[in-house]
Amino acid sequence: MEWVIAYIATLVTLELLILPRIHRKGPLLLLGGLLVILQFLPLFIIYYGDIGRTSLVHLIICYALLNAILLFNIYVSRTRSEKQAIRLLDSRKKAVSTASERTFYLIDEMIRNEKIYLNSSIKLSKIARSVHLSEKQVSSAINEIAGENFNSYINRLRIEEAKKLILDPQNNNYTIDAIAELAGFSNKVSFYKAFKKITKQSPTEYKVLKHS
Repeated sequence: MEWVIAYIATLVTLELLILPRIHRKGPLLLLGGLLVILQFLPLFIIYYGDIGRTSLVHLIICYALLNAILLFNIYVSRTRSEKQAIRLLDSRKKAVSTASERTFYLIDEMIRNEKIYLNSSIKLSKIARSVHLSEKQVSSAINEIAGENFNSYINRLRIEEAKKLILDPQNNNYTIDAIAELAGFSNKVSFYKAFKKITKQSPTEYKVLKHS
């Protein structure tokens, strides 16, 4: 009886050390599987041998207890590994987000301070060269932080400028086309389209409403 308990305890101890570390790797997976199979050997010996009912009950309880410990250890180990993986993923996402924020605010500050958006021929490539980054990095930062592509971002800044120009009394004699050109638009069609998209009004409607 004692040797059976010692046998099972030894196998379970080995399983406690090996199974949580398997992670589907060849040699350890085979060894873990072998240890699980070997646990059933005493059951065959008990079945064909002569053992008392009380001893058999004690053996079954011991066997169940040791395996319960094994399963609990595997569960705790995997749960801990999953939590560590989630924390690592979150930290990487946070790092990426922080990098994108730094890139965006660098670009946004430069474009606003220098009023680069007033240049009707501004290109993503030129902005990227100005901040010594790739076009992909600049585009990704604007997409992630501003939630729009480069052209939409520039047009939004231009519309903000156009709204200021429209409301300035000194520009009352300016036509809408002139306002569009001053705001950085190369043609009135794109200006009207962008203005309508952002303000839900045409430039003329916006001007009349604000001056009424």
